[in-house]
Amino acid sequence: MKNTYKWKKHIGNYCIKRIPPHKLVFIDALDVLAHSRSMTAMIELDITHIRTQIRKAIREGIEVSLHAFLVFAAARALVEYKELNAAIKGNKCIQFEDIDLNIPVLLKTQTGEWSPRQIVIRRADTLDPVKIHQLIEDAKTVHMNDNFTGTEDKTAMQMMKMVSLFPGFIRRFVIRTIARN
Repeated sequence: MKNTYKWKKHIGNYCIKRIPPHKLVFIDALDVLAHSRSMTAMIELDITHIRTQIRKAIREGIEVSLHAFLVFAAARALVEYKELNAAIKGNKCIQFEDIDLNIPVLLKTQTGEWSPRQIVIRRADTLDPVKIHQLIEDAKTVHMNDNFTGTEDKTAMQMMKMVSLFPGFIRRFVIRTIARN
């Protein structure tokens, strides 16, 4: 069953599909096993050509970064494999049409320490590496002025401040609840 719904403006179009029972069992098994043994893997990528292109662009006065290119590549991969741009809720799979990527950015705080923050690149599939780099730099500038990288970061920081007041077991419960939703 494939239904298309329009949710809040910033979410965009998505469809909800029922997950077949055999996949549900597999997902449950992965969930249970995730808390036991873990596996570590290493991937080696040759980015020599990409770095050469980035250096060439920078020499020509175009601002771009390897981070922006990696975000661009992830968005392109999600365009090609749309089934990966989804979330599981109960026994349903919500497949999103828009590709919004939540990425970490290292920012300098007012005390001079480096702190990782999250920014959301909306509709990343429609952007090129130069525009993505510009959005990352804009978020850094906004952070320097406001101490937040955007509305998502401001909300997250307010929630973290509130949740930090609770005892540990309640914090973990709240985090698990938020992660499920």
